[in-house]
Amino acid sequence: KKYLKKYENKKNNFKKQIKNLQLSSNWFSPHIPNWLLCFDDLNFESKAPLKYLEIGSWEGLSSFFILNNFPNSRITCVDTWEGGIEHQNKFNLNQVEKNFDFNISKFVDRITKFKGSSFSFFEKNHESNFDLIYVDGSHYCDDVIVDAFKSFNLLKSGGVLIFDDYMWFYYDDDSRNKPIGAINAFLKLKKGEYKLLQVTGQLMIRKN
Repeated sequence: KKYLKKYENKKNNFKKQIKNLQLSSNWFSPHIPNWLLCFDDLNFESKAPLKYLEIGSWEGLSSFFILNNFPNSRITCVDTWEGGIEHQNKFNLNQVEKNFDFNISKFVDRITKFKGSSFSFFEKNHESNFDLIYVDGSHYCDDVIVDAFKSFNLLKSGGVLIFDDYMWFYYDDDSRNKPIGAINAFLKLKKGEYKLLQVTGQLMIRKN
């Protein structure tokens, strides 16, 4: 908390910036101090342009954050905009994609939007050129572990990989279905190839 406290003002300012966005949820803002701490520790401000990939974009809030904080950033957003089982009958999924398009509209020249599964995206993209990758797509263990390995392959040396919902326990039938099982298996198999940066509700590593 001591290290994160100085970023609270920036988090509050971000909440003011997004008042005119079209949002049905805001799951991202609580993570802002942790992201900013990571960026400062690794001197991300010096990266120009920052190349950012996110698997799972929803309404574009994390994209909006990166685009505002890194004026020279180029980002790729991957999503089916069909949601998971946790979203069914709770959100208007057609509206969610429309909200995404509206929220990032002023940055459209810096965004590549890929509508489809992460698997289909990885089939078409093989170059390791991303500085930052955010994995927040399907939360099923099998999908998460594919996203983990494929994202790690697309990450530059020294790049950062952030897993969302490390402590997410929606699937209560079997712990092996949850993201944490896939992420822990990935970390074990890639031991020695990364540095662990943060473990909270999210998990961050830096590729060696």
